[in-house]
Amino acid sequence: MSRTATPLIAAALATLATLAGAALAGQPGTGVEKRDAAFLGQFVAARDAVGPGGTVDVALRLRHDPGFHTYWSAPGIVGVPTKIEWTETGGLTPGELGWQQPQSIKMGPYDAYGYEGEAFLVVPFTAPADAPVGGVATLAARVSYMVCPATLDGEAGCHPGFVDLELEMPIGAAAGDETEWAEPIAAAKSTFAAPDPSWGATAARSGDRITLTLSPSGEASPLPSEPLFFSSDGLIHSDRPQVIRRGDDGSITFQLEVSEFGPDEPTHLPGILYTKSGFPDSSGAKPIWLEPELTTAPAER
Repeated sequence: MSRTATPLIAAALATLATLAGAALAGQPGTGVEKRDAAFLGQFVAARDAVGPGGTVDVALRLRHDPGFHTYWSAPGIVGVPTKIEWTETGGLTPGELGWQQPQSIKMGPYDAYGYEGEAFLVVPFTAPADAPVGGVATLAARVSYMVCPATLDGEAGCHPGFVDLELEMPIGAAAGDETEWAEPIAAAKSTFAAPDPSWGATAARSGDRITLTLSPSGEASPLPSEPLFFSSDGLIHSDRPQVIRRGDDGSITFQLEVSEFGPDEPTHLPGILYTKSGFPDSSGAKPIWLEPELTTAPAER
């Protein structure tokens, strides 16, 4: 295949995807998909209506061209997080943005955290108890992001941009039926990290190094075969190796390097322990939310 044919085929596929998104937009719970650079954004909902006082999950569906990505809430030493600024909520109240488990990605030579392929960022919307049945709530927002290629070859670079997205949410007498997006939204929510009481965590800092130790409590849940600590506040350098040691007592220790872009006076070490890839492995491990108090390591004698 010639080099000139490749971008033509990619452009044709992108056009077909955009046309498919526009066709789906007429279906309940499906907003118009919009393209900017190597990124497509769209609002979708898990149900086709919300009842008075009820809650419905609305997601920002992200689709990236092959070889491109956007960034997690704490991308690391490079990148800019995706941001949703609501300009209209139709009387509904948005909840906290839930981020699908990020992946370990490459931006040129640098390791960072973000999303390739398809991902869903989920926001629960709650209707007031007196929401008028038969009405329609318009949800509108400006979504800003940075989309980057994995390889910086001089032809394709990072592109900061935004798209304005909308979704019409009918107000029904009760919760509506599930849409085609209910399953992928539920799958995204299943990756949200949660505390695991079967593992205790401690964190001690010495200069620009932090030792994170997980110790099992009784019959502990499985951990990934290749774990990675995803720092959620940028304290840990995303492009430095995490040295891992496993103890005979079942404990696991991470030697982490502090980033110059993290908080100035951290008191805790928040983040997610999961697979390095960000995808499930054969261990059956789930993302674990950690936030141990950050202490000062005793001076070496």
